Amino acid sequence: MHCQRNQRRATLNPTIAMDNLPESRDIRITPMSFLLGAGVVLLAVFIAIIASRIVSVLVLLFLGILLAESIRPIADKLHTWKIPRGVAVMIVYLLLALVLTGLGLILVPPLVVQVRSFNAVYPDLLERFQTEVPRLYQLSVDLGFDDQVRELGTTLTSTITQLIGALAAVPFQILGFLFGIVSVFVIGFFWMSATEKFDRSVIALLPPKRATEVRSLAAELSQRAGGWVRGQVILMVFIGIVTFVGLFVLGVPYPLALATWASLMEIIPIIGPFLGAIPAILVALALKSPWIALATAILYVIVQQLENNILVPKVMERAVGLHPIMVMVGVLAGGVLYGILGIVIAVPLVAAMQVLAMRLVVPWLIAQMGDDPGPPAGQVDAVSQENEEPLETKAVPADSASPPDSTATGT
Repeated sequence: MHCQRNQRRATLNPTIAMDNLPESRDIRITPMSFLLGAGVVLLAVFIAIIASRIVSVLVLLFLGILLAESIRPIADKLHTWKIPRGVAVMIVYLLLALVLTGLGLILVPPLVVQVRSFNAVYPDLLERFQTEVPRLYQLSVDLGFDDQVRELGTTLTSTITQLIGALAAVPFQILGFLFGIVSVFVIGFFWMSATEKFDRSVIALLPPKRATEVRSLAAELSQRAGGWVRGQVILMVFIGIVTFVGLFVLGVPYPLALATWASLMEIIPIIGPFLGAIPAILVALALKSPWIALATAILYVIVQQLENNILVPKVMERAVGLHPIMVMVGVLAGGVLYGILGIVIAVPLVAAMQVLAMRLVVPWLIAQMGDDPGPPAGQVDAVSQENEEPLETKAVPADSASPPDSTATGT
């Protein structure tokens, strides 16, 4: 009845129907909002300038946070057993140190032997490689791929030169590397303690609904960061083991050293697998035969296909939840800004930015561009009653009244 009466009123008075339509909300830029936006932009530029000055400190801080969030599930489990948070973190650190020490005792001695053996045969390897290259180039000319091979050779030469330079500088950077490792562990320890104190002293003072939202946001950020670290470790172990077995079966020399290199390169998104495969293919080409080198290349392709189609969807995409395009953009931006280190930390950083955008920025934009809810229902009815004309404006004479409809009265 109420809906029929409103429809009849709208039919009699079209202005009522127009008044009841929802109006879209225009976004008006006021001087205050303009100044606020300009202030935010200037603040972002200022923060970027400061960050560029202390980028090494920020990277260590970010790596410490990643370490803390990766071990948080284990520390939380120990904390549920009435173990203090600081003691739980120290126990996790001790277990991690024991695991790394065990791996070092198992892997380092044969790895050192293989590296020394490689250094001994390096001159012969280089000479044989130089004799094989003209044959391969002539084959590429016969097949019509000479331009592509020439470009590939230039790229490989530049890459190998950079890698050799980086490896030559490693002994001079060991002290700084060890200092960075210790700093990351210390930052991770204090981060775990600081987050718990922040929850008790600050978040607990917020209204219950707001506190729940903040804790949910922090939990999602922790899940993304820690999930990326744990997933990356799984991928590196998988690549190392499968590559070692494949190279050993093919008879490629130095399988442990080459598999370790491929495992370490896995931490670099997109280009890491190619960097990990190049040394093994070159060693197989120089010390074995072109067919073994081709089989080695096929091995790395198969390993990458297994990783991309099985492990990455089940481990990394579930943990990080990033589209490949976002990963590509983040990696390119990180490489332009901070080189190899920027490439390494690009994925977890972009994942954290995505969480903040979806939780904070997108709801704010939806609220700003949403439809105007209009006045309450009671106010709409009052306005309609004021604007509508009476349904009966004239008295109907008795003699002009139409006789009653027998069908309507049922008589």
